[in-house]
Amino acid sequence: MRRDNLAAGAIQLTIDLDYYNGNHNPGDPILFDADFTKDIADAKESEAYEDKPPEDEDGLAV
Repeated sequence: MRRDNLAAGAIQLTIDLDYYNGNHNPGDPILFDADFTKDIADAKESEAYEDKPPEDEDGLAV
């Protein structure tokens, strides 16, 4: 059911962009990339980080 909702949103966005690009956009067309692979990978990344300066090759803070 969630997948169907996502697909419906992507389809509607494509229809909206086609209409806008064909009727109201005087410049380059706005493109839609339906590949969410990078978005999913980014969302899975940890937001934790070490709050310290980076170290050089000798293990000393730079």
